[in-house]
Amino acid sequence: MKKIIINSIALMSLLIMFSCGGQKALTKENPYPQASAKIIMNNGDMKEGLIIKKKDNDLIYIDSESHKKETLNFNDIKSISEADVYYDFSGNTIPVAEIKSNKKSSKMLSYGAGGLVLGAALGTAIGIALNGMDVDMNPYITMGLFGAGGAVWFGLKGSHRDFEDAVYETQYKRYQVQEAQKKAELEKQLKEEKKKLEESKRRKEEMLKKSGK
Repeated sequence: MKKIIINSIALMSLLIMFSCGGQKALTKENPYPQASAKIIMNNGDMKEGLIIKKKDNDLIYIDSESHKKETLNFNDIKSISEADVYYDFSGNTIPVAEIKSNKKSSKMLSYGAGGLVLGAALGTAIGIALNGMDVDMNPYITMGLFGAGGAVWFGLKGSHRDFEDAVYETQYKRYQVQEAQKKAELEKQLKEEKKKLEESKRRKEEMLKKSGK
């Protein structure tokens, strides 16, 4: 009986660790890249944007107002937390609908399946333990309840991770589009400059011909 209870506690611990594992808390101490952040300065000013990286004692991010890469000294920062919106690599907001269009369900399904197995195992152990204490409870009932609960709980955790992955995927796709637009704009400018040079050369040649007469 004691062994069963110990195993139940061990399984519960695994459930708790699994549910907490992999989650990121955006803080001043942990300003991870590609996070959409709200930055509170010591002087009371608030800034928002997409974090690029921490370099030495500086925070490099894309500001949501200037849409440019900015640098802040950590000594001037009071706190960093998650923004209420999501930003791309130009500091523009990303609609949630666009993120959801890139969301998959791989982690939701895998986490849900894992939660079902762990929850069912825990429920079975608890059901057997209850029977050992003369409690009239069919182990299949606790197995089903804990299995369903585990599947739902971990499925929700997995869905959250799928959404986080979709945010990164959307940011990357927008970055590719933005880079393609910049390249196309640069090529357009080069063609226009080339056209101007050719036109200038043509006019110069015409002037030389006229002056030669």
